[in-house]
Amino acid sequence: MSKKNYYKIPINFQINLINSAENLLNYLPLLFIPVGVGVVMHLSLLEDNLVPVMLVIIIGTLLTLAVTAFVMDKLLKEVNKDD
Repeated sequence: MSKKNYYKIPINFQINLINSAENLLNYLPLLFIPVGVGVVMHLSLLEDNLVPVMLVIIIGTLLTLAVTAFVMDKLLKEVNKDD
């Protein structure tokens, strides 16, 4: 996305987006506490199933990257077609 398209976003929207993101980031650590406690409580179960868990994490990450790249490619082609 070129800079000229970025600056077409209304300033009020940008300010609201920044405020919302900052509020979410303030509470983000609270979302990781239950996950950390769950991992520690079930560490033996995680150790027994380490390979399948790691495979799911790796495949999920790669799939997310591929879908994001595909969508971004389509969006950029559409923006460039309008220019």
